[in-house]
Amino acid sequence: MINPADKNNPIDNLRILVIDDDPIYRELIGIAIEKLGHTWHSVTNPMEALQALEIAEDNKEPFSVVTIDLDFGPSAQQNKQTGGIEIFPIIKRRYPDMACIIISGASGINPQDILTLRDAYGLGHYISKDRLDPETLDLGIKKAFEQVRTQHNTHTSEAIKPNSLPLTEAEEKRRPSVFISYSHKDEVEKEEIMSHLGVLAYDGLVDVWVDDQIEAGQDWLEDIEQAIRQARVAILLITKNFLNSKFIRDNEVPRLLERRKNEGLIIIPVIARPCAWQRVEWLTNMNVKPKNGAPVWRDGGSHVDDELADIAEVVADILDRA
Repeated sequence: MINPADKNNPIDNLRILVIDDDPIYRELIGIAIEKLGHTWHSVTNPMEALQALEIAEDNKEPFSVVTIDLDFGPSAQQNKQTGGIEIFPIIKRRYPDMACIIISGASGINPQDILTLRDAYGLGHYISKDRLDPETLDLGIKKAFEQVRTQHNTHTSEAIKPNSLPLTEAEEKRRPSVFISYSHKDEVEKEEIMSHLGVLAYDGLVDVWVDDQIEAGQDWLEDIEQAIRQARVAILLITKNFLNSKFIRDNEVPRLLERRKNEGLIIIPVIARPCAWQRVEWLTNMNVKPKNGAPVWRDGGSHVDDELADIAEVVADILDRA
């Protein structure tokens, strides 16, 4: 593997993994790759991509670059497959020195999503499919390599990562009290509940942590782990997006349940929108909000403020007793 983190490595004869469900674009991307003198392998969905990356590592023929589509179409959604937004952090977590490029033709892409992937997770470059050609791809690869080198230098320049140290007494006193776990697809709902908790935060009663507080260049996984470790209360914003998020299911939920079992962390599942939460075993064993599991956003939203205000009061009472 040509390691993007090594600035002395030339950017040539790369092995590139193409993740795209559209056979025409897979071929077009492959042609552009070959014109640049690189080799490529393609897969049709994110799960196949993870398998291909593992096999390549086992065979000691790892990839140096991955290109990722964002939209894998209705069939992937129906099968609850992980999408491009969700798979990207997983790839970067497992292969931090992988140069990553998004090549997508998805309409309605939120620019903030791209900035989040770049700043929090190390996305190297974004290319719109209608602008794809060898020259644009070559530029994208170079920018992706540079992004990896920047992150690598940032991490290796720290002898000890501050977030890996035990919490000091001062840190314990100012630690976040409430951790909010949510899907980024539910940003609107998250902002609503934040506004109600913000009333308490303004008066110094509650400290609230959400992942958009992670600054560019920080170790986002370590930041999330520390926030979970510091929390006294965790609010889970339950929607179909939350339940379908592989990152939340595989990373945040197990850690929160572990703290609940071993340290008494109080978890408040908030049924935000209609979803099959009753089929999730660990959820059925908890007291959900609102009462009886009626979704907050129901009946045209007429109950939203009442329900969220009640949840904010519950949180305040819990922290008053802590």
